Amino acid sequence: MAIIGIDLGTTNSVVCEYKKGLTHIIKIEGKDVIPSVVYIDNKNIEIGNKAKRKILIYPELTLSSMKRHIGTKHSQKIQGKNYTPIDTSSYILGYIKNQVENVLKETVDQCVITIPAYFNDQQRKDTKIAAQKAGLNVLRLIPEPTAAAIAYGLDKEVDQMILVFDLGGGTFDVSILEVQNNVFTVKAVDGNSQLGGDDFDNEIVEYLNKWIEENSGQSAKGNKIAQQKLKEEAEKIKIELSHSKYTGISIPGILTGVDIEIEKFTRKEFQQLIQPHLNEIISKTKSVISNAGLIVDDINRIVMVGGSSNNPIVQETLTENFKQPFKAPDMDTYVARGAAIVCASLLSPIEQNDKLLPVDLEFCDVISHSLGVDMHEKGKGMIYVPVLKRNNKYPCKAAVLGMRLDIWQEEVRIGVFRGEDIKPSNNTKLGELSMEISPKYRGEEITIVIACIFELDEDGILTFTAVEIPVDSGNTNDIERIGLDYHTNGFVAYEKIYSLINKYNFKTEKIEISGGIL
Repeated sequence: MAIIGIDLGTTNSVVCEYKKGLTHIIKIEGKDVIPSVVYIDNKNIEIGNKAKRKILIYPELTLSSMKRHIGTKHSQKIQGKNYTPIDTSSYILGYIKNQVENVLKETVDQCVITIPAYFNDQQRKDTKIAAQKAGLNVLRLIPEPTAAAIAYGLDKEVDQMILVFDLGGGTFDVSILEVQNNVFTVKAVDGNSQLGGDDFDNEIVEYLNKWIEENSGQSAKGNKIAQQKLKEEAEKIKIELSHSKYTGISIPGILTGVDIEIEKFTRKEFQQLIQPHLNEIISKTKSVISNAGLIVDDINRIVMVGGSSNNPIVQETLTENFKQPFKAPDMDTYVARGAAIVCASLLSPIEQNDKLLPVDLEFCDVISHSLGVDMHEKGKGMIYVPVLKRNNKYPCKAAVLGMRLDIWQEEVRIGVFRGEDIKPSNNTKLGELSMEISPKYRGEEITIVIACIFELDEDGILTFTAVEIPVDSGNTNDIERIGLDYHTNGFVAYEKIYSLINKYNFKTEKIEISGGIL
């Protein structure tokens, strides 16, 4: 049985095999990376390099960068049929599976697939569905930075705090992991699913569009063929500026009677175009260090992975603002190598004949977005109160406390949200729980505390329990103690609430939420 790790990328994908203690990138069509592009013409479907070559001629028949939309209802219509990000990913994964089986002469039906660290539950779920449609059983979805850290830090004797900087074609991930004896603990994550090398290309495209308008009086923006040609040239220009401080730009016939001729386009000019993106990269990297409770000096190594990390402007930006990064010798393939190592570790119990499988791995993930409830606060109206805060390890459990608004209140409705904004409507609503206030307490001058308990399990399923706690002379001391905990810490240990439920038989209501959590 082949042991396979797949880096399913926005722009390119990579597949790696683990065998006899070593990782091997499997070349498809003679190359390490496969363009994440699908071309569809009726029943004729082409994937990878063949599909990428068709983009210029048939942009309306190609699907590309669809990973940016996974987890949403986005679709693209080709010849009257709608294709979703799940469809696109399943075509790419199916193509990888078939090609690997042809190369290795082995069946491939299980794998580990990498995903951005901040992917929510729906994005993870859709990735798994795409794999199932392609005939693959996903043993585990592993965050890309974690995979990169495993590829870098496995079996290194020194305990380390690693910042993994993963800038790909379409997404940006930055994570901090603590590595101790092959235990990889995620301390904090951040990123942007709409930021990558493609955005650098788009800045050059916009620059060239302006050049056309200023020098010819015409616009190429409505011309799909011209835009695709500019996109391909922009990628070439970006790559050339990775090796040289300037380049010339020559694109004959971009429009009828219009040629682009720019004698010198410098790396400095390119940097000015992409500076807003670099500023966001700096901001998110500073944020992830702060959220981990660290300073730059606490970071032992910055590990750069992802194809767009090859850009010297990006490398210089990290050096100037943080410290000299470690540039993985194979940035494009590092993540896939880590995924293959994880796959080997998961399959090792049934691969006894291979004595060189790695030692057991252990890795702890964190919540990439806070999870909480809406509450009414006097003078402020409805506010969002986090129960499980971002960058907490999961599985995890915690509780917060509120109160009924008035003595005649018949029920409480509590919304469940994912996000960081104090205004509930600015976060993502995941569900709602309704609990009736016991009729015997209506109209009674008695304090009713409402406890909200969140329990997040390892599969990303959230159980939300609301507890009605009437305060009377028999339980005042117990409730005052948990109230003091809440005001001191901002949360209450769930065990303390459950002990009260068991002791006083308080009324509870419970719901489960399994979509969009992480």
